[in-house]
Amino acid sequence: MYRDCHLVHADFSEYNLLWFERRLHVIDVSQSVEPWHPEAMTFLQRDVTNLVSYFRKVGVKDVMSVRDAMCHVTGYQVDEDLDDQQFLAQMVRLADISGKAKFGAKFGSPSDDPFENFDDTYRRAEEARLLARTLISSESSNDEDADDVAGEGEEDLDIDDI
Repeated sequence: MYRDCHLVHADFSEYNLLWFERRLHVIDVSQSVEPWHPEAMTFLQRDVTNLVSYFRKVGVKDVMSVRDAMCHVTGYQVDEDLDDQQFLAQMVRLADISGKAKFGAKFGSPSDDPFENFDDTYRRAEEARLLARTLISSESSNDEDADDVAGEGEEDLDIDDI
């Protein structure tokens, strides 16, 4: 999932694995994040910890350590002498470097993606609301006679609710 889809599950456990027709399927991926998400490596570490713990609990022999599994999943080589905080910081740095190599020099910058920029997203929402108000107003003026005949008791749409 990490290498092929560029996603971190972010809520992974044994319950998210299905074995069907001799293939493993990962389910419940709606909360997944891309590897460059600020918390992606923390989520990945939690996901890997959950699976390592599960396989150890059910008696699978030779289960990788969390660190070895994270390095295997990501393909990153990290110094074994690092403490947990340093290890995670190194994984974040390697994910950033890897993302820039794959997706370009501006990788990870919020300004690269207009949907990450709040002001731009807010402006788009305001434009959509204005368009909806315009459409409703024009329909209302065209259908004034139909509204009079349509029947009483129907609630009118308040433009401010859009």
